[in-house]
Amino acid sequence: MPFRIVATRRTRPLLLPFAAALLAVTTGPAPEAVAQQPAGSAAAVEEWRARIGERPLAADPARAAALADRRRTTDGLTSFLRQPDPWPAIRQARITQLLPDAMRRAEVDAWVVLTRENANDPLAAHVGGENAGGAAAVLFLRTGEGVRSLAISPVGEAMALADLAIHDSVHAIPRGADVYAEVARTLAAADPARIAINSSERRPAADGLSATQRAALEGALGPQLAARLVSSEDLVAEWLSVKLPAEVAVLRDAARLTEALELEAYAAVVPGLTRDADVARYLKTRMRELGVGDGWSPSQNPNVVSGADRGHSHATDRVITGGDLIQTDFGIKVFGTWVTDIQRFAYVLRPGERGVPAEMERRWQAGRRGNRAAFAAMRPGATGSEVDG
Repeated sequence: MPFRIVATRRTRPLLLPFAAALLAVTTGPAPEAVAQQPAGSAAAVEEWRARIGERPLAADPARAAALADRRRTTDGLTSFLRQPDPWPAIRQARITQLLPDAMRRAEVDAWVVLTRENANDPLAAHVGGENAGGAAAVLFLRTGEGVRSLAISPVGEAMALADLAIHDSVHAIPRGADVYAEVARTLAAADPARIAINSSERRPAADGLSATQRAALEGALGPQLAARLVSSEDLVAEWLSVKLPAEVAVLRDAARLTEALELEAYAAVVPGLTRDADVARYLKTRMRELGVGDGWSPSQNPNVVSGADRGHSHATDRVITGGDLIQTDFGIKVFGTWVTDIQRFAYVLRPGERGVPAEMERRWQAGRRGNRAAFAAMRPGATGSEVDG
């Protein structure tokens, strides 16, 4: 029996304009032209899969042309990926322009980020410590309205840090020297009242300090300075939650590309033949072609679920068929730094259906109203719980 697919948008990312109405996207020609899964044995079905390829590519010319149009639309959104990596300049601007206010709002006078090879701090790349070899540290000290930054690193890596010109100064120490003692001497001279360290029960991004690192640091600081240690969780939230205009531009482009890839993948679906895993494989292939990374754990991205809700899981070999609601949760990483996380839904029409069922439409509109209400509540000063309520 022929099917076609109606794709729907759950919510547009906040950095893009909101859709005014439900979007219907057909993925092929009239229903009677849609390719069907052949009858017969499992071997015959696998032969059919092999003939059209691993991708869930439409078998008939008209559907293939519709998919080609979608691909051209997607490819037209990739020009931003060909620009020089904007991260080095943006990282520098984030430190000089945003960090001082973040430290002031979090009421901390110093921030210590300890870095090391292979088991590095989650924020190492944000402070220029992503290439740490031996144990090293990055310190930020409030100075009036600004922040002075200092990197303490073994010689060798210290030269590379100096070349990056991220920090106001780089202090090279002999390989094997006690970096904790150097940190303690610097902090003793600065005499900050509150010293932030990356230890947090609430925010994983602010919890990169291991128990052994903390013990070594406290031992070097001594009781008086160690008593001034506080979690960096508020500082990290204040700093990372604010984006520069150049970052917003990258995020807008990445969000548009993510959505286009999801709608393209839906255009490649052949109901009765395509599996959830085929949709996921299609997106993985396109990611490799475009040179973008995974927005989160590769084994969980994308999460494609048709039929009954399985929550956040890997895509399975379930075959997509009429009456299914398909949920794709997908994200990409661009320039090795910025990630997206966008869901798009599609409803697969049953034989004879010409639109989304009334109950499905009702649920969609209810979700849309909730989304718009939350967006309207997002104003400076509002808390997350107020928006969610």
